[in-house]
Amino acid sequence: MKQSTKRMLKRTGDDSRRDILAAAYDVFAERGYAGAAMRDVASRAGISVGGIYIYFQTKEELYLALLRSEMEDFSSHIERVVDMEPAQALKALIDSYLDYAVRKTKLVSLHLKEHDLEIRKPLKELFLGSQYKIIRGILQDGMDNGVFKKMEIDRAAPVLFSCVRGLVLSYLSEGQAVGSQSETLYEILLHGIMEKTV
Repeated sequence: MKQSTKRMLKRTGDDSRRDILAAAYDVFAERGYAGAAMRDVASRAGISVGGIYIYFQTKEELYLALLRSEMEDFSSHIERVVDMEPAQALKALIDSYLDYAVRKTKLVSLHLKEHDLEIRKPLKELFLGSQYKIIRGILQDGMDNGVFKKMEIDRAAPVLFSCVRGLVLSYLSEGQAVGSQSETLYEILLHGIMEKTV
């Protein structure tokens, strides 16, 4: 085999890091934080245990890197809603949350199971803060443009997020289809459940 071909077959540092994170996704999702071992991640990634420590010094560092990577992936997944018209943005946001839960079921389940894991709390707060900011922006834009009625945005944003989280929980725990539930939540948010009086 030619020398140049051998070099092409070698993994780059970025490839190795990506392979490790992909393996960590599976191992942490299957075994949880406490049950996962670095050797399991290394084996799944096709890298030596010593090789994994070049990129991640501890299991905690690897776990947090995985969470950050997934947060970045999720953020890029919902960035598109920010520039939409408010009502359309609200619907797209709800759909994006549910679509992500379907695509990343194992990881979302892990987050729910390990919601009180101490090492994740700073990242969890950062994530929630960024989501509330997006929701508040959509609601404020809707109010400013006369699309949504006046409301206390700082109270409404967490409630809206909790409603979507409830749909995600229904999907994860009961396997309920998310499409029709997404539509129903959107309709209730936009039109309410009260019969309009003349």
